[in-house]
Amino acid sequence: MADKAEFQWSTWAFGLGLIAIVYVGYALFPAFVDNMDAAKEVHAMVNDAWRKIGREELKKRMLEKLSTIGHHVETPAGGSPKDAPGLPITEEDIIVTCTDTGQDCSEQAGEVTITVNYERHMPMPFLKDKYITLHFHPSASGTLLPAQW
Repeated sequence: MADKAEFQWSTWAFGLGLIAIVYVGYALFPAFVDNMDAAKEVHAMVNDAWRKIGREELKKRMLEKLSTIGHHVETPAGGSPKDAPGLPITEEDIIVTCTDTGQDCSEQAGEVTITVNYERHMPMPFLKDKYITLHFHPSASGTLLPAQW
């Protein structure tokens, strides 16, 4: 039978581990939910690519969609961190690859792949000026042919 001191130590270790898991989950959960929403929008945009709207228009629409998801922390030069709407994504973070003849998603023969690369700086609750940086890469591929029913 384990002695009482060993039992108390393992109970405390388990309790502290559980508290740490809950804390990290509470701090990072919003970033992962926003990433799931971003992945859903990337898939939706790939499914809409059959309309032959072109690579630049796909990028523009993707940027518009992602600017409405969640919020992020911005730190202006010489200022304090503030919440800003949308994900921290620029046009350079969106990569649209087309395999049609013109390589611009304007023809039906081919495929399209959209990848969004971004990082989130998540503030740690109850810890002043402490952040965790998370890297996300939602991606989707599809054909430029419309669905046949």
